[in-house]
Amino acid sequence: MFNPNAGVTRGNVVHGARCYFVLEGQPVAYGQGISFSWSIAQTPLKALGSLQTVEHVSTDYNISNFSIEVVELVKRSLIDLGIQPTLDAALTVRELTIEVKDNPSDIAMYVLEGVKFESSNFSLRHGQPSMQGVNMVARGLRDHAGRL
Repeated sequence: MFNPNAGVTRGNVVHGARCYFVLEGQPVAYGQGISFSWSIAQTPLKALGSLQTVEHVSTDYNISNFSIEVVELVKRSLIDLGIQPTLDAALTVRELTIEVKDNPSDIAMYVLEGVKFESSNFSLRHGQPSMQGVNMVARGLRDHAGRL
């Protein structure tokens, strides 16, 4: 009988208790989550004499909906953590690198490059740790093998 899972190595499932993220090579806070999307825009090419699309042309690469969640720590703001620039430095802030790492193997699963702070929000609720949600932008994304 055919086993569709025969080629899958057990024990390699990526999950929150196994992974963490680092900023510029260093863990900076208790991370609660990270999410991002990437896309390659396909523009339909229309030609005279045809009602149908004749080809789709790749016209844009984009990383979007990039956000992280960190636990708020006493006397450790997003500025202290190096995530958010001060208002004075907002126009000259340098780009950052964020890696999503697999703890057992220490492999970088994803590397987001050219990262800059965009916005944040704070949440405080009874019976739960306070959270900072941070929205960011990135120029590039590499996988575990260094491919874009």
